[in-house]
Amino acid sequence: MPLNVPSHRAYASEVDDFDCDVAIVGAGPVGLFAGVMLAQRGISVRVLEAKTAPSQHSRAIGVHPPALEHLAHLGVATAFCERGLRVQKGVALTYAAKHLGTLDFGRCPAPYNFVLAIRQDDNEAILREALCQLDTGAVCWGASVTGVEQDAKGVVLELDHSNTQRTLRSRYVLACDGKRSFVREALGISFHGHAYSHRYVMGDFTDNTDLGEQAAILLTDAGLVESFPLPAGVRRWVVQRQPHDSYVPLETDNITPVDLAAAVAQRSGYHPEVSTNSMFSTFGVERYIASRFTQGRVVLIGDAAHVISPIGGQGMNLGWLGAWKVGEVLEHALTHHTSANWHAYEKQQRNRANRAAKRAEFNMAATQVTPWQPVRNALVRLVLHTPARDIAAKTFSMRGL
Repeated sequence: MPLNVPSHRAYASEVDDFDCDVAIVGAGPVGLFAGVMLAQRGISVRVLEAKTAPSQHSRAIGVHPPALEHLAHLGVATAFCERGLRVQKGVALTYAAKHLGTLDFGRCPAPYNFVLAIRQDDNEAILREALCQLDTGAVCWGASVTGVEQDAKGVVLELDHSNTQRTLRSRYVLACDGKRSFVREALGISFHGHAYSHRYVMGDFTDNTDLGEQAAILLTDAGLVESFPLPAGVRRWVVQRQPHDSYVPLETDNITPVDLAAAVAQRSGYHPEVSTNSMFSTFGVERYIASRFTQGRVVLIGDAAHVISPIGGQGMNLGWLGAWKVGEVLEHALTHHTSANWHAYEKQQRNRANRAAKRAEFNMAATQVTPWQPVRNALVRLVLHTPARDIAAKTFSMRGL
């Protein structure tokens, strides 16, 4: 059998020709989460990853309370919290750390009244370990999907696995292969949206600030700066690039950690030490959504289905919430030998994606450089000193999606 397919499968019959119940394309956070969730429900899975080894990068770092609640159901929330850092407060500042107010996540419902900051590679390692404890051969490295065909009973994936052409047949396929999803394109599902003009640069440095375990948003005359604490005394800095930035043209990504540190210092008064830089990246902001999230026995999840602002880890968290609903649908369909009813997933997840995108658009608009900045800052101060701050805390921690 290809790819070390399990000999025992909870739902596949003894005489069928299925290699597994569910094939998951992509071993990022969403694909691994789906794998653990399904395996715990007795559903056999294979997670197919084109890369040959785990990634060491750490882009998505924020795990929000609704996702932590699902991770608790999987039995991994404690491990996440042990490796991560609990951010219970976020401060709004202007230049030279002039305080506008505090967003207190601790006032939100317990037990997850914080946003967890954890490196993405640690996040993936925890989920991978949990999946391997359930099935040691569940993750298949170096397996690129090159073709997708389906019929009324299942899906056949054509694979290039370690330079060998193979096939894998499963009852269902979950496409967790990102915004450039091969599976989505192979099915001819359109992806509608656009890129915004906003450009950002981010990097991780040793934390030499007085911010402690607080996140910070700096609303300055020169542009937005965001800052998030990470474990092991590291702090992430995110700067929105402006047309007037002198260090590098907005149209190019030819920018370095030195430029980022200079921009942070210019706008905030904080001085990241360039020699301690451990991660660096530039990115833009996009909004895309698939015309449909399901087609037959194939389901799009995460960035394969919808792309929103990456700031704050919203996309990853949104993908986890969608995967949980998909797990419920699949468990019912496989247990009762019925066709999967994707209507509730399509409706719920599309609404979530649209709400998250609107929140991201509002946040981007509210943090722009503007002649009305004193008025904007006064409004921020007002919100953070009235009961409205509790509503803001719930919104920023992805409650109510």
